[in-house]
Amino acid sequence: MLVELTAEQFDAFSEKHPLTSFQQTSDWAKLKSSNGWGHHFFGWQENEELLGATMVLDKTFIRMFHLFYAPRGLLVDYHNEKVLKDFSEALVRKIKALGGITLKIDPYIDARELDSVGELVPGGYDNRGIISELEKIGYRYRVDEQGNPVTTIMHSIYVLPFKGRSKEDLFKSFSPTTRTTIRQAEKNGITVFELKKDELPRFKDLMNKTSECRDFVDRPLSYYEAIYDAFHDSGRVKFMIATLNAQNLVETMKGKVVQEQATYDRLVQRKQANPEIFKDEGKLSDTILKLDSAKMRLEQAKELKQEYGEVIDLTVNMDFVWGNEIVSLYGGNEKALLKFGSQYYMQWQMIQEAMDKGYQRYNFYGIPNDLKNEDSMHGVFETKKGFNGQVIHLLGEFDYVISPLKFKLYQFCSNLYFRIKQR
Repeated sequence: MLVELTAEQFDAFSEKHPLTSFQQTSDWAKLKSSNGWGHHFFGWQENEELLGATMVLDKTFIRMFHLFYAPRGLLVDYHNEKVLKDFSEALVRKIKALGGITLKIDPYIDARELDSVGELVPGGYDNRGIISELEKIGYRYRVDEQGNPVTTIMHSIYVLPFKGRSKEDLFKSFSPTTRTTIRQAEKNGITVFELKKDELPRFKDLMNKTSECRDFVDRPLSYYEAIYDAFHDSGRVKFMIATLNAQNLVETMKGKVVQEQATYDRLVQRKQANPEIFKDEGKLSDTILKLDSAKMRLEQAKELKQEYGEVIDLTVNMDFVWGNEIVSLYGGNEKALLKFGSQYYMQWQMIQEAMDKGYQRYNFYGIPNDLKNEDSMHGVFETKKGFNGQVIHLLGEFDYVISPLKFKLYQFCSNLYFRIKQR
């Protein structure tokens, strides 16, 4: 039977469920309430055993369309046809009684097993049968004319599973460019640490710069503060930042110049003392190049400090911690300073933290749906691909239409509203 759960009962079930995500939590429900969404916690119980559960959001649009949405739900065994059917139908009856015209779900289930570049894994798993099972129950699968999923939130993601692997083995599996960039970032003295709430404007500043470069509308600072309030005290969210101390870099480059200058002076003295037996011309030439390079990098470090100040914010990440993974949901960079590799170094630090705390994977989150189309997100995918993870295309979204006439009218009004807004 369908039962209503307390927030505590729901979270206890959700956290242990294989399909859990941070969007199926009472904290996410609290966050969405600040945007006018109501919420409910429902469970499916048989013989006093809870076999399924979901957090459902609800909101009324244009004063007459009452919509319900289970983000990354339902949390149930989709291969148990009877439980899935009984739970769905009871849930729909309840939503109908509450005046709902539709229920949308988007299960946290990937369609087929893909490799690191999105190619099918021979003999891999295939969960697409769930689509037909949901359609038999009455759900409508949202696809475009080509049969591709149509979703309102990200359904193509990149994950790095590391269960049973050591940090050393994992690092060796990264691409040569990724490994080199991480090592260089460490040599440059990049520091990664967690921001406090009053430091979130630093996070927002880099998100603003990123949104301008990639042409997307960023969330307001108040949204990130609301996330902090909802999730931070329970340890479920971390706002991370990678910084560079320009003064330290200047001092490091000064030391490098002194080191190369000493080597150069020593070789020149040897050559001048015994030019006829000097056999290190190659080493001397190499040292001259290294010395020139060190001097150039010293000047660049000084200019960097002059332009950006002593401590420079390079990269920010907002990471959710829930279930078996850490999810890098939002991130931003100082585009002009990507050469320092802070974005790679930040991810590697969080991956190691996830491993230390016993999580099974790191979720880099969004990538393009079409990996062969070099759109604005293609560079993002190239960066994430260097960690040699796994492409995941989630199944997508499904609507259970309770009132077909009102739902069709809602779609018409919504499309009209967005067309007018875009003019």
